[in-house]
Amino acid sequence: MNFWTGLILGVIIGWLVEWIIDWLFWRRDAGEAREAELQLKERLAVAEGRAAPDVDVDAWLAEAEQEYQARLLAAEEEWQARLNLNEQQWQAQYARVEADNADLQTRLSGGAVAAGTVAAGIMLNDEPGAADVRLADETLLAELAEEDADLELSATDEPWPAGAPEYEAGGERLLDEMDSDVAERFHLAGIDSVDELAAADATALAVTTGLEQEAAEEWIERAAESLSPAAVAPTHRDDLTRVHGIGPKYAGLLAAAGITSFDDLAAATPDRLRDVVKPGPMQQINFASWSAQAAALAGARGLRVGDDLTELEGIGPVYAAKLREKGIVAFADLAAADEATLAGIIDAPAWRRINYGDWIAQARLAAAGDEAGLRELQDRLYRRGGDNLGLIRGLGGRSVAALDAAGIATFADLAATTPQQVESALRQAGVRGSYDYEAWIGEAGVRAAGKRVSTGRQRPTYSVPCPQDLSAVSGIGPVFEERLYAAGIGSYWALAELPADQLVTLLDARPGQVDPAAIKAAAMRRAVETDSLGRTWNGTPPDDFDGLPEIGEVYERRLYEAGICTYETLAATAPERLAEICQAPAMRAPNYGAWVALAAELAAARGSN
Repeated sequence: MNFWTGLILGVIIGWLVEWIIDWLFWRRDAGEAREAELQLKERLAVAEGRAAPDVDVDAWLAEAEQEYQARLLAAEEEWQARLNLNEQQWQAQYARVEADNADLQTRLSGGAVAAGTVAAGIMLNDEPGAADVRLADETLLAELAEEDADLELSATDEPWPAGAPEYEAGGERLLDEMDSDVAERFHLAGIDSVDELAAADATALAVTTGLEQEAAEEWIERAAESLSPAAVAPTHRDDLTRVHGIGPKYAGLLAAAGITSFDDLAAATPDRLRDVVKPGPMQQINFASWSAQAAALAGARGLRVGDDLTELEGIGPVYAAKLREKGIVAFADLAAADEATLAGIIDAPAWRRINYGDWIAQARLAAAGDEAGLRELQDRLYRRGGDNLGLIRGLGGRSVAALDAAGIATFADLAATTPQQVESALRQAGVRGSYDYEAWIGEAGVRAAGKRVSTGRQRPTYSVPCPQDLSAVSGIGPVFEERLYAAGIGSYWALAELPADQLVTLLDARPGQVDPAAIKAAAMRRAVETDSLGRTWNGTPPDDFDGLPEIGEVYERRLYEAGICTYETLAATAPERLAEICQAPAMRAPNYGAWVALAAELAAARGSN
């Protein structure tokens, strides 16, 4: 190779090397720069495209702000107009109140003269019967004062606002139940009489007075009722303490609320009674039972007293009570009944061999007033009764069957036996002996001779130191209960066994105020229900357990029924026994130990005195 050839190859190789270097380093960087420039231009275009909507949003916000300000201004103007209107209305109503005030003062000044005239007229025209009415009212007030001697009730009497409506006499009870705020609302709404209130529209009244729709409807309904003839009739008062569960305190609260009769109590709803009594959270009162009892007492108010059915041969207190429960309260009722009906009512065991036809025959004579015929019939029944050994006091069905199997079937047969023979007859029939055989034989001899046997108590009595709750007997309230206690009558059995005339005397009741036959029948039912036939009270004064912690009327009654009625007996009773008697709920069981400790302290303090 010569010189020129080498030079040309060297130039060519150098150019190629330069081109490669330029391509790798300079041309590639320029391409990337152009690509980056294109991307930058693209991003700028996108950004410019987004800027236009932002301008639209700003305009929309400005427009919304203007609309809000306009609405706010309109609302302020509307409320200002309403306030101005209300102020004008109140000024007009105030002017009406002032005018009514002046009119009321004028009417009151004129009414004084009229009242004097009316009073003079009453004194001049006083009827003779008015004295008897006043005497009856004074007697009733005296009895109510005695019943509520320990009851202190206080009430706030708010003065009737000036300018308030003067309701008519027919709405006096409604006025008593209306407070001054409600009366003022009605007056400002243009309601100035019971007639206007009764004729008002409930919706309009609710709007103008601000009362709830239901409250407005209730006031309108009560106003309409107050205008009825029944609403303006004189209020009748009943002894609400005859309802089981109502004592003097609750009776006072009910009377203060206008519930003074059995009819009022029966018509009251449980919600209204709850509002009146306002029981505590732990008190469980059956208001529905109050209404049901009141309805029954109201229905029985006009019933006749009835007759003492135990005067008839074969009818004792238990059977008489069963008959009264089914509406057979008089001799005439019994005379009109048939034997099948009486058998269904009495439901006596077959071995008693009751002749209901004899009852009906006696009742017919008694209803007709034929006393001589009744005595003659009863004498024949006594003489004929020799075939029925079950009439002998103490002889039961098994004993009668045992004697009959031994050939002792009549009063004469039994009167001729000895106690040993009777004992042997019973033992052979598998009947437990050790009865009062001499009493059986003696009564059999009396009956065999045709003589009448005294119809006194049919079982031996036993005495306990605790009285029973006599107010649980229908017709006996707290006042009558205290009078019976003071006379030594402290059990249902003793009350049921009292002669009717003696019962009326002990109760010191007005003529027609009590039904002694009904009271005696109710007391016998209570004696049967409590399994206390033959129970009497020994007169030991009981202690009042209400002062002990957590002892109320229910627990006190249960303790009394269990024979625990003094501090001494309570202090001697184990807490476990007290828990069995009281049967308190587990979640609020009383502290029986505290009862025992406090009773011991009170008993010791009384002993030291």
